Amino acid sequence: MKQDLITVIIPVYNHENYVKETIKSIIQQSYENVELIVINDGSSDSSNESIKDIAQECEQRFTKFTHIDKKNEGIIKTLNIGIKKAKGKYLYIIASDDIAEHNALTVLHEFLSVNPKYGLAVGGNTLMDDKGARCYWDMNSDIVYSEESADYISFDDFLRKSRPTLDFLSDDFGTYENILIGNHIPNGYLLDKSTVDDFQGYSVESPLEDLYLMLQIAKRKKLKFLEQPLFRYRWHANNSIKNTVKIGQVLHQTILQERNYCLTNGYSSIWFKRAYLPGLQYRFKKLKSMFVSQKVNK
Repeated sequence: MKQDLITVIIPVYNHENYVKETIKSIIQQSYENVELIVINDGSSDSSNESIKDIAQECEQRFTKFTHIDKKNEGIIKTLNIGIKKAKGKYLYIIASDDIAEHNALTVLHEFLSVNPKYGLAVGGNTLMDDKGARCYWDMNSDIVYSEESADYISFDDFLRKSRPTLDFLSDDFGTYENILIGNHIPNGYLLDKSTVDDFQGYSVESPLEDLYLMLQIAKRKKLKFLEQPLFRYRWHANNSIKNTVKIGQVLHQTILQERNYCLTNGYSSIWFKRAYLPGLQYRFKKLKSMFVSQKVNK
């Protein structure tokens, strides 16, 4: 039986030191039927040259390989270009400085392909530094290299401890109201493309793109966390999540746009039923701890 086609989308912006490693992690996937779309969003460094260096290997490995070099338009427009071009039944989006474990697509596909009520599946995220070395976090999300002295041994460990009352292995994971309280979905998720097509991808009016994506999926389908490390999340000096002022601004705008979306697209009952729960006050506190997973133009 022929495997379902999975489209992997890599948006690239100024990651000349990392993008080859990211692409190689997709080349090395155990899952065979993969389409790769790499989009350089007007990088000012040598990222595009790095993509060209590995293009021949991509042509040989993937069912289809597309390399787009365009002017800088931002992460949302870049991702939407990839989604429109994608031919796969499932989508996998990875930042151009992160790494997918070799079995990531296989494990995530095995779940989604037999669970049609789910629109997203995701595994755990280990942490690595700018050199690719395994690391951990202290209480301030600063890097430490000793697991014994770490407060958080992985990114999903951080997310789970930030939401101690939320059981990640239960049906409460990824519900609409729980995502409104704070986006707790790790990186490296596989998406059902038909679900994404239903809301036509990302919205330029909602700049916190991952939060917007999760809320749209949660209105339509369930989300699943698999307790298995399938992704390496790079933590370095340029992670834009460290700009908490910017994150606060785009969070506010994204939530307002979500309200407007619900009221104008037939989801008003969901908004009024769930958006005023007492726990949502948490949304406006500890922005760094809640939305550290978001990489706005990372």
